[in-house]
Amino acid sequence: MLSNQKNKKLYIKIKQVKKMQNKTKKIYNQKKHINELKKKILLHQIEIKKIHETICDLSKQLNYMKLYINQLLASQRPPHY
Repeated sequence: MLSNQKNKKLYIKIKQVKKMQNKTKKIYNQKKHINELKKKILLHQIEIKKIHETICDLSKQLNYMKLYINQLLASQRPPHY
């Protein structure tokens, strides 16, 4: 009778340990997945920053072109009397 109770207690403890191991494994996998997502987000943020810088540079170039075109057009006008 005593050995049967000990076996039950041991069985219950083993089950609890397995549950904890499974929970720990799930938590580890979730953390791993979260870290992968963080890395992807960081890469996208870097890419977005580069795109923003490129847009700013293109905008400056466009403004210079507009200024140059306006200067060309102004030099082609006949003088005002």
